[in-house]
Order: sequence, then C-alpha cells, then structure tokens
Amino acid sequence: MDILPDQFKDFATKSYWEKFFKKKQAPFEWYGDYEIISNILDHYIKPSDKILQVGCGSSIIAENLYDNGYKNIESIDTDSGVITTQSRRNILVRPELVFKEESATDIKRENEYYNIVFDKGTLDAMLPPEFDDTHTEDVEKMFSEIKRVLVSTGKYIIVSLLQDHILKKIVEVFRRENQYSIRFHCADGGEVSDFPLPVFVVVITKFKMPMPIEIPMEYMQNSTMKAVKRMNNIEEILDVINSEREFNMYATYKTKNFREQSSFKIFDLKDKDKERYIVYVVDDPNAKEITTMAVYVVSVGESNGYLYSTTKGREIIRRNCGVSRLLMFYKLPNQEYGDLKDVNDEVADLVRRLTPLSMKNTKINFVEARNPAQNIKLVKKGISRINGEWKVIDVKISNTHSRQLIFTGCPNLIQSEVYLNKVKGKMDVDMTRLNSQYHYSFLLSLSMTNLKVFIKRKEVEMRILVLGIGGGLFSSFLYDFFPKSTIVGVDLDEDVVKIAKNYFKFPTSERMVVHIDDAYEFVKKEASLDKKYDAIFVDIAGSGSDNIINCPPPRFFSLEVLSDMKKCLNDTGVLAINVVTRDEEMHEAVRHQIQQVFSKIYNATCDMDINQVMICPLNSIHVTQTKYPTTSIFKGADLQTFPDCEAALEFELKKLKSLT
Repeated sequence: MDILPDQFKDFATKSYWEKFFKKKQAPFEWYGDYEIISNILDHYIKPSDKILQVGCGSSIIAENLYDNGYKNIESIDTDSGVITTQSRRNILVRPELVFKEESATDIKRENEYYNIVFDKGTLDAMLPPEFDDTHTEDVEKMFSEIKRVLVSTGKYIIVSLLQDHILKKIVEVFRRENQYSIRFHCADGGEVSDFPLPVFVVVITKFKMPMPIEIPMEYMQNSTMKAVKRMNNIEEILDVINSEREFNMYATYKTKNFREQSSFKIFDLKDKDKERYIVYVVDDPNAKEITTMAVYVVSVGESNGYLYSTTKGREIIRRNCGVSRLLMFYKLPNQEYGDLKDVNDEVADLVRRLTPLSMKNTKINFVEARNPAQNIKLVKKGISRINGEWKVIDVKISNTHSRQLIFTGCPNLIQSEVYLNKVKGKMDVDMTRLNSQYHYSFLLSLSMTNLKVFIKRKEVEMRILVLGIGGGLFSSFLYDFFPKSTIVGVDLDEDVVKIAKNYFKFPTSERMVVHIDDAYEFVKKEASLDKKYDAIFVDIAGSGSDNIINCPPPRFFSLEVLSDMKKCLNDTGVLAINVVTRDEEMHEAVRHQIQQVFSKIYNATCDMDINQVMICPLNSIHVTQTKYPTTSIFKGADLQTFPDCEAALEFELKKLKSLT
C-alpha cells in the first residue's frame, strides 16, 4: 500500500498524482475493486444507461462495467497520459468505451444527457481536508455541471471515503433545491480488504422538479437494498457514517486472529441511543488462521450465566462448537426479535464483514442458545429479605413436569427443582425421585460411612447435616429414605424455608431440624460440640456476582472452615461438597485446598450439568486405600418406592474416581 498518500491532502496535489501514475503502471483500485461495489451499482444502473465517469485515472472500473453488460460509457480525466493509456488498452477489446481529456468542471455535453454520472475518488481528490476557496469553487463547478447533464431520475453515484467535510459538502449542495434524494451505502461487499477505511457509495437521484417537502436522506442495507434509517439532519448521518468507519477499522484488524476476546455494541439504527446487540468475537488463541466460523445467538435472560458472561465460559462454547472463530450475538431486554432466520437476515452484512477473506464463500451456521421449556406457569413470586426477588414456577419440558425455585438475581441458576406427578387430576410434588444428578452423588457418598447403609436404610439411625436447604428436596428425600435418621438443615434465609414448606412439601417433624443461621457460623459452633454427624452435605449457592465459582461461596474452602467441618464428623463420617464452576483451574485449586485437611478425595461429575461433587471420607477403608463401593451395596436393599434410585446410584458408581 506504499503508493497510497501519507495524508489525505496529498490527493489534491498535482505532484502526487504525477508520482502516483509513474510509480503504478498497472491499474490500481485504491478504493476497492469492482467486486466490492458491484452489487450496489447493479441495483441502480441499467445496461441501456448513458454513463459518464468523471476523473477516471487508471481505474479499470469502466472495463468492469463494460464486461458486465454496460456498454455506453464515457470516461474523462484532465491527465492526457492517463487518457492515452486507457484508450490504448481498450480500443481493440472494448471499442465502444470512450476516453476523453476533459475536466469535470466543464463537461462538453448538452443538458440532461447522461443517466449516470460515476465518480470514484474524484470528489475526495478535489476536496482535501484542508481545502481552500479554490478547492470549494472547483467542486461547486463540478456539482453544477453534473446537475446540468443528468436527466430527470438520473443518478450521480459517488464512491468516497466520505470524510466529514466531503459528506457536509454533498448534503449542503444537493439539498439546496430539494430536488435530489441522497442515499448512503457502506460498500463492504461482504468482506473486508486490507485498506482499513470503509468505502461508501452515495447515490444522488435527480427529480424532475423541486419537491414541496424536505426529502429525507436514507442509509441503506446492501443485502436487501432497503432503507434501515431515514434522516433529516447532517448530525444523524455523520453519526452513522462515523460508526461504520470505527467498525470497519475494527473488522479489518479482526480478519487476523487475535488471542484476546473483543466485543462491541450494535445500536438500533432507528434509535441511536438504544442498544440492539452486544457482540463478542471469540477466536481460538492457538489457531494460526481462522478457517471455521459460526454465529451463536444468546437469548434474553441467558447472558448472566457463567458460559456467557466470562471469557473462559465463552471459550468453552467456542470449543464445543468446534470452530476457530465464534461470533456471539447477545439479545437485549426490551427489544423485539424474530426467529433465528430473522436474526440471520438482520446481522448478515455484519457477519460477512467479520468473516476472513479465506472463508468468503463459506456458509456460516447460526445457532441459538435457548431454554427448551415448552410451558412455564408461575406458581408464586415474592421477595426474600436475604435473596431478593424469587419465583416458583412449574415447567413442562417435553412430557416431563417439574417445579423450580429461581432467584431473580441469579436467573440462570435453578436453586431447587423437583419432579411433579399428576395425582387425582392435579400436579403434585414427587418426593420419591431426585431431580438433580449431583444429589445421587451425595446419596452415594453415604456408602462410605457404612457399606450397608442402603440395605439397612430403614433401620440406620444417622445424623446428617445439610448446609443449604433451598427448596428442601434433598433434605426431604433423606427424611423419607432413612425413616429413623435425623436431618439437620441450615439456611440463612427464613423465607426460603417457608417456600420449601409451602411449595415443595418440606416436612415438619422432630427428625427434621431446621436452623436459620449462617452455615459458616453454624459449623464453627458445632465443631466444638461433642455430638457429631455421620455426613455433612454442602449445597449452598454462591453470590450471583461471582463468575469464577457459583457454589459454594469460596470461604467454604478456607482451611478454617474445612477443619471445622472435619471436627463436626464422627470417625467414619463423610463430607460431600457440591462444587459448581466451569473454571478448570478453580477445580484444581479446590482439590488442592481440600487435600490439606482431608487426605482422601473422591469426586463424581455430572454429565448434564457443571456440578462436581467432592467426597471426603474419614472411614479408614476409603482413606488408606482407594476402595470404591460396588453394586453389592444395593443387594437386597428395598428401593422399590424410590423408582430411579438404584439405577441412578449404579450410574454414579461408574463415574466415581479418586483424586488423591
């Protein structure tokens, strides 16, 4: 690109152009080639049109038009050398092309002669940023001549970098008489060149007579050739053009692979203050070049989840999509969106401009992340003093019915979920099945306290501590599954316990002991007491603002809390922690921290969720050697009233592994 001037003002100097044409013997399309603007030109030009190209230089645009069926073209330029070169190159192969040494300020044709006047870079050359009266006078003369030679409904088509002073001059001159409409296109052509400034095509149409009302300017979408924004003042169009310029600079550099994720906002063209999408460009940091790409549309309400709100989460999605570049479009609240095809049509031009040149003809797949729920019924909503707004909803997914507790502050995290069964024509909570897979990992961990715990489930008298009651499903299941055991539940939020009792059939009994307390403080107090627990389950949701680890709050991995929980257990007790994080490094850090207090750690991962259950036994048979429970722990167990239990526990057994 060394033949381009260092400064825009150089375009207006004769010495620059003399050096330019001497240095560049071959035709040079410094504003982009015909392919980039052809779709726009084809929309406005007919094969029968008489076309005048002003300031043709060494451009081959006339040849391109000729080869595509537009034969009636005259090209003028003040440089005799250019005209000679153009004529020699075309006289035999394109004999109808005409090249004349002539100034655009003095066109040698009668009034209303041409259907099209085509200007590719000439206006930019004649009016540099630091223009003076001479420049202005020449441009005014050229505009006056173009107005004169254009027929009614004729078009003046300008290909320009459209700097602010150029744009202002066009609008100033062609809106004086209210006889011309002005349309703006960004000539991206579906791809980005190495030239970082966007090229614009301005189409000015002449009416037969001045209009009685002001004609609005239009900004056009190239793929549909429909106006996406109509404007009556210069400030509005300047804002749109400058936004395009900023985006094109960004898109040009994004044709290369950047290791860091980047993002930008798309505003509604009809309301420049209203955000339409937030877009993230997620590239494979290890890829030498971008060879595959997809578009991932994030639905409203999904964006707060770890996958969508963090760098590592977005990288996980990119890897799962199997592409080296993923464009993530985040829908925003209080906006109306159509289906996936509508979104595709809306953002297609932008997607093409972020597509590497090597993938020019490659189909880009669009996928959408959405909740598959078919039917949602609000059961109850309210406000908790601790957790804020909450709602209990009944959800139907396929033929499965469930009830969920969700806090508005963490809309993507289901706090509690229980299956529903139809009983006597009404949906009722099903306490015989656990909805969350990780709860079966919790249940399995009890076999490390006593291998016969399932066989003798009706007789064993355990004392089990559950930190984090939530909707109470797991505590209620334990209560029914071990009818002689005592369940101690701790939750900071009294309103949550009330929700559990009112909507999730949480039992009230001497065997179900509830403490409204901070689990952190409760464990500290219990550690000093003689009465111990057979098992402790940590199932506490973390802060919705913590994107690294969702459950439990990080302080539960402090050595102090881990030590206190160990002190609360009897000699064969077990600690099981529900860990929710997609950060692989965090998983390793958690394991390392736990191992400083518990010498043996097992874990079970959940296939459908991001939960991992860390199981820390004190029973010597599981500590001194890696001793896994076997299916014999179910042999003879009466599990018929809990239909999914045995199969689920066997499944958890297969995934159980030692981390130490």
